[in-house]
Amino acid sequence: MINIEDYKIFFERTLSHNFDNDNSILLFEDFKLNNSCVFGFNRFKNLVIILPQEIYQSNVGIDNVCILKSPMEYNSVLDKSFKIFGCPLTYYSDDLDEQFQLLNHIDDLLLLEDYGNQINNFLNILENIRFRASSKFNSSGFFAEVCTVLFLKKKFPKIADHWIGTRKTTFDIKSSPENPFIEIKSTLNIDAREHKLSINQIQFFKDNKDAELASLLVSKDDVNGKSCNEICKLLLSELSEHEIGYQNLFSIILYYARNADFNNDLYDFEKTTKSIKFFKPDFSDLKLDPQPLWLTGGVLNIDFDLIKNLDSIII
Repeated sequence: MINIEDYKIFFERTLSHNFDNDNSILLFEDFKLNNSCVFGFNRFKNLVIILPQEIYQSNVGIDNVCILKSPMEYNSVLDKSFKIFGCPLTYYSDDLDEQFQLLNHIDDLLLLEDYGNQINNFLNILENIRFRASSKFNSSGFFAEVCTVLFLKKKFPKIADHWIGTRKTTFDIKSSPENPFIEIKSTLNIDAREHKLSINQIQFFKDNKDAELASLLVSKDDVNGKSCNEICKLLLSELSEHEIGYQNLFSIILYYARNADFNNDLYDFEKTTKSIKFFKPDFSDLKLDPQPLWLTGGVLNIDFDLIKNLDSIII
């Protein structure tokens, strides 16, 4: 794989290059990716990877992240006989480190026998994040989730594979043969473990006696704290590239790479991790069986320091 120094040197060449139009690409001729794929830059300083045409299923556009277009032909302005045909994948970030990270990831996927499916799965994950993510990124809540996954990984090595991430679901971590359902709740109020639960979540706890709740008190630290981006990369470094959790987390980092709160909101990783407490809440006093037909939803604010708690199997 090309090293980051050569990548940056090539990028510098694009700054003085005169592009014919918005579709023009300055290709890096000295290096090719796996499967003989080529890459370069467009006039907007975006990375463009020309992928094999057989991977194409449909145009895929993820807002402010990347776009995959249908196969097209590129002709050299210097040598008319030189032509390239393939699907351009354009990554909108102009951050060189982020570009290089994506380039390496795509190169790794191109090495696989089913690279077409793998690349399309990667793009589908990005699309799912866009469709299911909240309109406003909640940095403290997300920070708490990553802290919890890092903490649980010691006991459940494959826990990241079952973490839902930014998607809207009843529980944040799906159950598996090695771990129970786990919902992660957090608060910036370090003096009380008060969390909001929906009626559906409470009913889920009543129906699934082994389900647990992780409660975290998130501490801000605007000086020496870590960002969501930083702890995501910490978790990523502990995962194998072939794990589902790695692929999902890599896509999350890519999707939120230009989100200000993802990069700039800082929290105390040590204090937040030490605050983790697990509950198997007993909601038997809350009568929802059967749930009234007229009760279609709702949210309750619950003080978990006061709730009846069954024994956690986690700690």
